[in-house]
Amino acid sequence: SLRGTTSQQTLILLDGVRLTSGANGTVDLSGLPLSFFDEVEVSRGGSSALFGGGAIAGVVNLRSSSNHSNAASNRFSANAETALGSFGEMHNVAHIGFSAIGARWNIGGEYLSSKGDYPFHTLQFGKDTTVERSNSDFQNIGVFTSATYEIGSWTASSKLFLKNSNRGSPGAVLQGNIEQTSARLKENEALMIHSVSTKTSQNSTLTLAASSRYGELHYRDKDAIFRGPDGENDLFITREIMASARMEWFTGFMHSGLSSEWTYSDLRGNSLQPEVGAFVERATFSLAGNLDKEITLDSSFILAAQLQSRLDINSLGKNAFSPLAGLILRHNDIPLRLRTLWSYNFRLPNFNEMYYLNFGTASLHPERAQSLNLGLVWDITPNFQAEAETFVISTNDQIIAVPKSPVTWSAQNIGNVLSRGVELSCGGEIIPQLLSGRIAYTRQTTTDETVNSITLGKQIQYIPQEIISGNAIVTIDKSMVGFSANYSSFRYTLADNSSESTLPSYIQVNVFAEQKITIGNINFTLRADCNNLFNEQYSVVLNYPMPGRGFRFGVRTNLAGETSKL
Repeated sequence: SLRGTTSQQTLILLDGVRLTSGANGTVDLSGLPLSFFDEVEVSRGGSSALFGGGAIAGVVNLRSSSNHSNAASNRFSANAETALGSFGEMHNVAHIGFSAIGARWNIGGEYLSSKGDYPFHTLQFGKDTTVERSNSDFQNIGVFTSATYEIGSWTASSKLFLKNSNRGSPGAVLQGNIEQTSARLKENEALMIHSVSTKTSQNSTLTLAASSRYGELHYRDKDAIFRGPDGENDLFITREIMASARMEWFTGFMHSGLSSEWTYSDLRGNSLQPEVGAFVERATFSLAGNLDKEITLDSSFILAAQLQSRLDINSLGKNAFSPLAGLILRHNDIPLRLRTLWSYNFRLPNFNEMYYLNFGTASLHPERAQSLNLGLVWDITPNFQAEAETFVISTNDQIIAVPKSPVTWSAQNIGNVLSRGVELSCGGEIIPQLLSGRIAYTRQTTTDETVNSITLGKQIQYIPQEIISGNAIVTIDKSMVGFSANYSSFRYTLADNSSESTLPSYIQVNVFAEQKITIGNINFTLRADCNNLFNEQYSVVLNYPMPGRGFRFGVRTNLAGETSKL
C-alpha cells in the first residue's frame, strides 16, 4: 500500500497489463516467479485516467526480462540459482534465452518452498512463551515462457505464466489457542499476455494487446465447524479477459494518444451470498486520451503539461470519468524540477467485497478519490537525486470491514477518508563505482472525516504514521556487501484508536554479501543473506507474528554467448 491507503487502492501491473484481480482486488506477489522480473517501477499518485480503476494511490509495474528482448538477437543465455535457508527454505531457479524459428525465446521455472516453522514469542496467561509457528509451510512452483518476434513491420510478444501454490493458512495466535492449524489453501493460475505494435507513420505507432487469466482457489479447513459438520470447503474459479488498442502520435515537443479497452471477469464459487447464487460477472469498456506537451516560456524555463482523461462504462451501471492534469517546470541551467499533479480516481468494489458469504454487500458504491501532489526533484549529480513531495488524497465511500458480531464482519462504505503527508528521499551513487545507497522517509496521517462519525478524526486502522527505509551497497571489484533497513511506526488495530489497540513500531534490518567468480565463460555468484539481523519480534497484523532472524546461502550461475539462429 502507498500513501496511507489500502492495498486494494494500489494497482499492480505486469509489463503494463493489469494483475490486480477483480475477485479480491489484490495480488499475491509470493506466488509470482519474481526471478523473471528485471525491474519494479513504482509510480506514486492517482492515475486512474491512464490505468483505470484501483490506481487511487499509485501503480506498481513489474517488468519481465522478456520485455527488453530483441527479436533479432542471436545471443544464448542461461542461468540457474539454488539456495537453502532457515526454516526449511529451498529456492531453485533455471532460465534460458535463445533464438529459434524467427523469434527470441525466454523459458524458465522456479521452485520455492519452506517449512515455515519459525519460533516466535507469545504472551500466554501472563507468561512469555516461545513456540513454533504451525501450519505455515508453503510450496510455490512457477513456469514462465515468452517469445518476441517480428512479422513484417510488426513487433510481437507473447508471454505465458503458470503457477501452482500449496500452503498452510495459519490463523491468529490467541490466548491459549492458535487458530486454523489445519486450514490449507491451494491455487492454480494461468496468465497469457499478447501484444503487437507497428509504426503506422514516421511519427505514430499502433499497439494492440490482449490478455487472459484463469485461476482456481481451493480453501479447506475441516475445523471450521461453524460452516457445517464437514468444516469449510470453498472452491472459487475466476476468469478474466482484456483486449486493448492504443494509437500514439509524436510531433516535436508533443505526445498524444487515444486508447480503448474492454475487460470481462467472472467468478464461480460455492461460498457466495445466497441471493447471488454461484456465479457473478461484469464487463467494462473504456475510452481514454492523453496530451503531453512541452512549452518554452522563455530562453531558460520549460513547462511540460500533461492532460489525461478516461471514461469507464461498467455493466453494473457504476460508470466513472477520471481526469488528470499535471505540470513540470524546469530551468535549463538549474538542476531542479517542480512538479504538481491533480487527479480524480476510482475503484470498483471487488467480488469479495460485494458477494462473499457473510461478508459481501452487493449495494456498495465505488470509491472516488481526489489526489493532489506537489513535489520538487533535485539532480544533485547525474547519478544522485533528491526528492520532496507532499500529497493529499480525499476518498469518498471508502470500503472498509465493519464488525457485525464477535466473529463476523461486513464490507461497508464510509463517507470520507483523508490521507495527507510528505515524502522525502535521496539516493544514487555516493562514491562512483564504490558506494551507492538510498534513504526514504514518509510522514502520513489518514483519518476518518465522515460527518457525524463516532470515529471522526481518528486514524484509520493499520496505517503507520511514519515509514523509513534505507539501503547501502559497497562494491569492490567482484565483491559486494550491503544492507537494508525498514522502520514502521506504531499502528492502531481498532477504529477508536484506544491505547489497548496499539500495535508497536518495529525496525527490520537485512544484510548480504556476494562474491563473483569467473571460470571460462561461466560466471558464478556466491551469496549469503541474513534477514531480520537483530531478531526483531513484530507483527504487521495483530496476532500474526512475523519470522525472526533467518539465514540464506545460495549460488547463481550465468552463461552467455553467441549462437546461430535455428
